[in-house]
Amino acid sequence: MKSILLSFCLIFTVVNYAQTSKETVHTFFEALNSKNADQIEDLMAEDVKLHSLNISADLQLNSTDMDSFLNSIKQIGPDVTIEERIFDLESFENEHIATVWAPYEFYVNGDFSHKGVNVFTMLRADNGWKITSISDTRLRNK
Repeated sequence: MKSILLSFCLIFTVVNYAQTSKETVHTFFEALNSKNADQIEDLMAEDVKLHSLNISADLQLNSTDMDSFLNSIKQIGPDVTIEERIFDLESFENEHIATVWAPYEFYVNGDFSHKGVNVFTMLRADNGWKITSISDTRLRNK
């Protein structure tokens, strides 16, 4: 029994460590679209920062911490669907650091809300890639 448990833990560690930075971003958006704040938290470093630049007549820069971001996800009601569609991902990574560029369109209840670009910065820890920062732009017109 101990050897089975040890084998499972080893396989899980290897699979998690082998995940690419792009796969981590895809996992993040799967969790976001399903409003799974716990899974999002598992992908992030403890002191992650999120920055958004709203592009309108004025440029408005907003920043938030992980707890505020996770609470906003948890507060989305069950009758509200969100979907962030990412495409044309580009990544720059080596063994321990990565940046992923992810253009996106955001929909609420199937209706277009805004679009922009996400930029993820990640570091690879013993347990896989951890998101250390997310920056995005937000443009309202399609």
